[in-house]
Amino acid sequence: MSLTKEDEECMAQNQQSKQSSAKEAQSKSEEKMDTIVSLKLEANESNTNLKDIESGIGSTSVEPINSDVNNGNHSKDNDQPAPSAAAESSADSGEPVAVSADAAGVATDAKLASATESPAGGAGAPPEAAADTLTPYSYTSRGEFTSENFKIEIRNMPRYYGVAQFKKFLTNTLKLNVHKLKPLPGRGAGIFVTLHDEATRQEALKLLDGREWKKAKLSARPAAAIPDPLLAHRQKRNRDDADGAASAEKKSRQEVPLSQRTRDAVVPWWNVPYDEQLRRKRSHVWGVLAEYKRTLRKQNFSLFKWMDKRENTVTVEPVRPSPETECYRNKCEFSVGFHPDTGERVVGFRLAAYRDGSMAVAPLDDLPHVSERMRKAAGLFQRHVRESKYAPFNALTHEGHWRQLLVRTTRGGDLLLSAQFHPQQLTDQDISAAQEELRVFMADGPGAEAGVTSLLWQTAGRLESGQERPHQLLSGSPHITETLCGLQLRISPDAFFQVNTAAAEVLYDAVGECAELDSNTALLDVCCGTGSIGLALASRARSVLGLELVESAVADAKRNAEANGITNSQFWAGRAEALLRVLLDQAGEGRAVAVVDPPRAGLGREVTQTLRRTEGLKRVVYVACDIKQAMKNLLDLARPESNQYVGYPFVLRRLVPVDLFPQTPHIEVVAVLERCDPDLWRQQGEAEVSTAVDGGQQEAGDGDAAKEGDGGGEKGNGEKDSADVEMKETETNSKTEAAETAETKGPGSEGKEKSEEAAKSA
Repeated sequence: MSLTKEDEECMAQNQQSKQSSAKEAQSKSEEKMDTIVSLKLEANESNTNLKDIESGIGSTSVEPINSDVNNGNHSKDNDQPAPSAAAESSADSGEPVAVSADAAGVATDAKLASATESPAGGAGAPPEAAADTLTPYSYTSRGEFTSENFKIEIRNMPRYYGVAQFKKFLTNTLKLNVHKLKPLPGRGAGIFVTLHDEATRQEALKLLDGREWKKAKLSARPAAAIPDPLLAHRQKRNRDDADGAASAEKKSRQEVPLSQRTRDAVVPWWNVPYDEQLRRKRSHVWGVLAEYKRTLRKQNFSLFKWMDKRENTVTVEPVRPSPETECYRNKCEFSVGFHPDTGERVVGFRLAAYRDGSMAVAPLDDLPHVSERMRKAAGLFQRHVRESKYAPFNALTHEGHWRQLLVRTTRGGDLLLSAQFHPQQLTDQDISAAQEELRVFMADGPGAEAGVTSLLWQTAGRLESGQERPHQLLSGSPHITETLCGLQLRISPDAFFQVNTAAAEVLYDAVGECAELDSNTALLDVCCGTGSIGLALASRARSVLGLELVESAVADAKRNAEANGITNSQFWAGRAEALLRVLLDQAGEGRAVAVVDPPRAGLGREVTQTLRRTEGLKRVVYVACDIKQAMKNLLDLARPESNQYVGYPFVLRRLVPVDLFPQTPHIEVVAVLERCDPDLWRQQGEAEVSTAVDGGQQEAGDGDAAKEGDGGGEKGNGEKDSADVEMKETETNSKTEAAETAETKGPGSEGKEKSEEAAKSA
């Protein structure tokens, strides 16, 4: 596959980016060592092993302080770069938010406010006095549950394994009640496992230490809790300030106006001309495609060689722009906290992640993607919070109550507000009174000016895996209705819906175009959510067959179909790998196309394997909110045939970028994949595809089962276990696999395998 001039330019840009990333990584490594040294004394005092600290610093295994924080996304909305993602990370996952370096640097100096209850309208005293009495390990003795108190470290892990596969071994075979798993960097280096109590931890140590799994003899030992990232970051900052180490550059960043720092954190391309934004986004897609080509060359060389003989095998179209570049968001999740300069209670966006040393919340001034109506509603709710006797929640001390505000708007004028409130030790009577105060304020008081059509209440608190926080209706309708592609679609508070309605219509039109729908085509809407894609394209297809794991979303999809008079659609609740064949049988004779719209984590391995072995599927249209993250799925679909990947591979043929997120680097991409069917393509004069499909089989062989394991995170199924050790090092693995294959089979084995394969086919 010859590289184009654009490919070469993108590769050069990527090389510069890698060099920059290497310098940044070195800087972070030095900062990490500074933090380790600063915590050494505390480690000795608390009998904490220094080696455990070295393993824990920088690990994202658990975010101890925000153990019950959830940004309110329970569906595919997790995949969208919503302001809440920059405002508040999901503490249970411990993932940092992506913010600009300048914003993160400034945020570390933001003032924090006390979470203790203060007089109505009061800002609360600065928290430095309370924070100074805490150590980075104080959270472990706060009296609340944290799995960091029950953590073990397992070493001597197999060279090839999947995190989900190991979790199944722990839960199904050893019957351990596991809370979380987090692999250490490096193949086979080790993994942290957190549990629910001390008895389970002791049982796990007993069962795992010295046990053999996948031909590896495991070793297990207790592991120390990781330090609180905010306090550790603050200690280092204080030392730097005391030593005069604060750079002039950092001080100059502190002089940047707060409104600009907020824009830099939430919409980092706010000052970039839109044409330049589109150019950068297309360049990014070209760079990801170049990476796809390099990896495919190592993973399935025969298929790569076949593609390399043809010019323009994969086309990258120009970015389709958003019809609206400002005030385009129909959903935002605002954090409730304290102003970084004045200490006042504020409803807005977080300037940086907790792990970057900040809890400061900035107001919504001059953010180009937030509509005036949404800004006004948030401002009125902020007024109520300032007048309330209950203070905002403080992630450092876990005191306070007001956490977050979800706002959704529609073209038809609907406005949904859902306030998230931590009950702490309040009685049911106290909570009911707080709910009534909010209802009266928004319905009959000053808040009535916002015109809220749906007012809801959500109780915060720690959730077990798989649980969701229900929304309690205070007034109005439990849902809102949006107009999309001429359809009236019902949207529940947590239901997935593209955050840019006008651009979503452009996206769905591109999906229909790429699917090449006609009256003889059945559209399989995999992970369909509330059915928006399938229903929007139903008039172009013979039938629409949708499947989704979340039963409430399927119920919404059925209601939406009925309300819009769409009679050629059906929806099922269940796992894609279990229902995909059933749907294909239901589609009957004729052509079938699958459309998949997974979250950022992508499809699980079982789903990609099911797509591969479903022979009736010749085309897959993959809607990616993060094309770089989606490459794992696209490359899995292109693997040579093996025991794990049965059926001819899918090859990438077309990429259509659609801009749903102006003012940010994010880009939605529609990827078209076609089945490498030798019989079909041979009729079209593509005889060499037979070699490309069958000849590369020895490159994967049956070793996929041992090297890949069973699991992975799944999209619509809500699982986010994307930390698959093997997939993080795809290129390195490919080299190793190729070497191991050559060593195992020896010279001459390729012809023998082809002969055996031909005999099987005959």
